[in-house]
Amino acid sequence: MALSVNISSFTQTDAGFEATGTVADKPFTSRTIKFAGDLIFKIMEPDEDGKLVLKTMADSEFSRGERIAVARFLKGTREDFEKSTVLSVEELSALDVPALRTLAKDRGISGYYAKGVTKADLVALLSPVADAVEVDAAPEVEAAAEVEVEVDVTPVIADEVEAPPAK
Repeated sequence: MALSVNISSFTQTDAGFEATGTVADKPFTSRTIKFAGDLIFKIMEPDEDGKLVLKTMADSEFSRGERIAVARFLKGTREDFEKSTVLSVEELSALDVPALRTLAKDRGISGYYAKGVTKADLVALLSPVADAVEVDAAPEVEAAAEVEVEVDVTPVIADEVEAPPAK
């Protein structure tokens, strides 16, 4: 059964991303955490004091399927948001090399981790100027014309084949 996920707000914070919405008509708040080098979304739920915290599956009002549906939907939203965000050369220059490599990986740009790649190279790969420049492609080659080839496919019978000379 597919679960309905609706987002009412999606914002980027200093710590990552935060979103609010509903899943299967239950309101939720979700934030990103760093896990194995990637940002993943976790549903935050109020504790006894009303403070938003991460709860275990046993203590949560959300099922495993609802949590997965929210995380998957928000991951796609985050990726779309990051791809649409264009940073200026100055903003890119302010980032460190690991952040630039992560950004290149997220945007699907190759060559970000090659030996000898400098910060300036990464900024050039990620800058909007690099996206706007057209690279000359290889010259177009006309398609080869159809060629008919005759091949003799007459079977060879073993009796007609001469044996190699004996030594």
